[in-house]
Amino acid sequence: MRDMQAPPISEIRHLTLPPVRKFSLPNDISVTSLHDPLAEYVRFEIVFEAGRYQESQKLISKAAALLMKEGTVNLSRKQISEIFDSKGATLQVRNSLDYTFLSFVCLSEYATELLEVAASMCIEPAYEEVEVAKYRKLQARKLEIELRKTEVVAYREMTSLVFGENSPYGYNSEVADYAELQRDDIIRFHNKHILKGKKHIFVTGFIGSGFLDKVSDLFGIDQLECRYSNGEFNVEIQRSSISAHFEMPTAVQSSVRLFRPLFNRRHDDYARAFLLNIVLGGYFGSRLMKNIREDQGLTYGIYSSLDTLKHSGYLYISTETRHENVKKVLNLVNMEMQTLCETPCRNDELLMVKRYIAGQFLRMIDGPLNVMKVYRTLALDRLPSQHYDELLEKIWRCSPHDLLHIAQSYLKPDQFSLITVGKIDEQTT
Repeated sequence: MRDMQAPPISEIRHLTLPPVRKFSLPNDISVTSLHDPLAEYVRFEIVFEAGRYQESQKLISKAAALLMKEGTVNLSRKQISEIFDSKGATLQVRNSLDYTFLSFVCLSEYATELLEVAASMCIEPAYEEVEVAKYRKLQARKLEIELRKTEVVAYREMTSLVFGENSPYGYNSEVADYAELQRDDIIRFHNKHILKGKKHIFVTGFIGSGFLDKVSDLFGIDQLECRYSNGEFNVEIQRSSISAHFEMPTAVQSSVRLFRPLFNRRHDDYARAFLLNIVLGGYFGSRLMKNIREDQGLTYGIYSSLDTLKHSGYLYISTETRHENVKKVLNLVNMEMQTLCETPCRNDELLMVKRYIAGQFLRMIDGPLNVMKVYRTLALDRLPSQHYDELLEKIWRCSPHDLLHIAQSYLKPDQFSLITVGKIDEQTT
C-alpha cells in the first residue's frame, strides 16, 4: 500500500464568484438570482434606496420601514405574523443609514404564497394610526434605555462629530423626535421613496419553476416603477481633530472611541487601508489586541474598524476599559499607531495577515446565502463583479513600504478625534 500524501498547500490568490442570473423587471427593478438545486429553502430580499439621505424629517425612513410589517390594507400585524409562523418562515424588515431591507426565508414550497404577503407589505402598508402611536411610544422608550449605555452614547457622538450633527449620517435621534412622526408624513415618504425609489431584488435557494415569473408579476408593476434614481451626495465631514468627554457617573467602565473620516470601497486607497486596519486592530491577533488585551490586560477586547457607507466612510478604534485605565489605553493606542507610521511591518506579520484576509474572503463566499450577500454589496455599491478578486490581488501586492506610506497618510494620531464616555477618574485627567 502506497503512502498517502496530503495535497499541496497553495496561497489563495484569486476569488471567483459563482455565476448568477441578472435581469431587470419591466419597471426597472434589478433582480439577481442564484439557484441551488440541492437547497430546500428560498430567501427573497428587496432593498429600497430609502435611507436618511431621502428624508424630509428625522427618523422618517426608519418609521416607514419598520411599520411595513405592522399591517397592510388587507392583513393585520397579527395575521402577517401568523402566516409566516405557520410556515416556519423568518420575516425581517430593517433600516440602515442608506437602505431599507425586507426579506424572508422559507421552505421553497411556501415561497410563492409568502411572496404575495411580502408584496402587499411593500405596496400597501396600512400605517394605521394606532400602530404609528405604538411605534412612537416603543421607540422612544427603547432610546431612553439605550442612552444609559456608554457604548451607544460613544457611537452617537462619534458619528455626529464625523459628519455633523445636522447631516443625514450624523444626526442623533432624540426622544422628542419620535413625537414628531405623523402618519401622513410616513405615507408620503413611503409613496415617494419606497414605491418610486430605486430598488433591487435578490433571490437565493431552490428557485422553482415559475417563481421568478411570480416575482415579475407582483413586483414588476407600474406602481413600483423606479422613478427616482438616487445618485451621489456631497457629504460634509469634520476635518479638524476634536476631543470630548461625556460624563456618565453610574457607568461601570468607560467607552473609548478614536476616529477619523475616511472613504468608501470605491476609493483608490481602499485596499491598502483595508489591510492596514486588519494589522492594527481588525482581528484577534492584531497589534492592539496583542498589546492592550493580552500583554497589558486593560480590556476584554479592542478593535479597529473601517466602516464604509454609500457616500462616505470612517475609521475608528473602539474599546471599553476601567475609568482609571483610559489614559494608559490611549497612550498605548497612540504608540501602536505611531509605530505603524514610522516602522515598516515585518514580512512575516504581513504575510500572516494577508493569509488571514484570504481565508476570510473564502468564508465570505461559502454557500449560496453568503454569495448573494457579496452580490448585494456589489450591486448596492455599484462595484464590478471582479471587485473582490481585484481587492485580494491588491492586498497581496501591498509591500511593507506600501503599508507604511498608507499609514503615514491616514493613521497619524493627530488626525484622529477622541470620544470618551464614563466617569472622569483623577488618573485620567
